[in-house]
Amino acid sequence: MTRLCISPSFGSFILFFFRFPGGESYADLIDRLYSIVIDMEQQLGLTVAVSHVSVLQVLLSYFRSSPIHNCMDVEVPMHTVFKFVPLRGGGWHESRHVLLDVQDSNSSSSSGSSGGGGGGTCSDRNDAGRRRGRQPQWCTHLG
Repeated sequence: MTRLCISPSFGSFILFFFRFPGGESYADLIDRLYSIVIDMEQQLGLTVAVSHVSVLQVLLSYFRSSPIHNCMDVEVPMHTVFKFVPLRGGGWHESRHVLLDVQDSNSSSSSGSSGGGGGGTCSDRNDAGRRRGRQPQWCTHLG
């Protein structure tokens, strides 16, 4: 009996082109994002992209100039903003800004809120942050 060994790189290559029923593969996603990336690069002002993990993986891979077939391995942490600034002569400078650390999200989700609607008002969150001795991270434009 012959056994077929598939290397990890070949397995990820197959997953890159695998299309879930009713969905799209990473190769399809890259084709769909091509024109969007061109539009993002041509913008003179700031551009914000908020999307699903797979789209963000492809965008991060592109702006980091890493091989696109490795985009499935790019980590996209939650509550994080990635900022890419164009460099003279080509390329991008990347900075990462964490909006909410894991400890803050656990304490805010376990503290509960009145009304059961998920979080209260901006002033409630800012007051709670001041009582804990931390600067508020949300709704700072109101204060």
